Amino acid sequence: MVGQYPDIIVISPKPEFAQDENGNFEADDAANAFTSECRAEVAGSNPILAGTDGQTVSYKWIVYMPKTSEFFEVGDEVTLTKADGSIYTGSLKQQSNGQFNSRLWV
Repeated sequence: MVGQYPDIIVISPKPEFAQDENGNFEADDAANAFTSECRAEVAGSNPILAGTDGQTVSYKWIVYMPKTSEFFEVGDEVTLTKADGSIYTGSLKQQSNGQFNSRLWV
């Protein structure tokens, strides 16, 4: 039987930097990664999105996952693990939380 979500996605938020008592900036490691089952499909023949600033952005993957109320930031690091064990990395380009599922463009 084929599963609807055979792949795994891990989304790591961009670290936030804070200044320590010596004036040095250090990354805050408190941010937790989000993990979910998903279905990652390679982008089609025209993988272009209009960004929020009007600039075009290209993507390599469309990722479908169960509906979530989480909102991720453009640029968050994404790691996709396909059902065959292959691993791909990229950054989040856009997100859409629909009525039945959530879609991410990576």
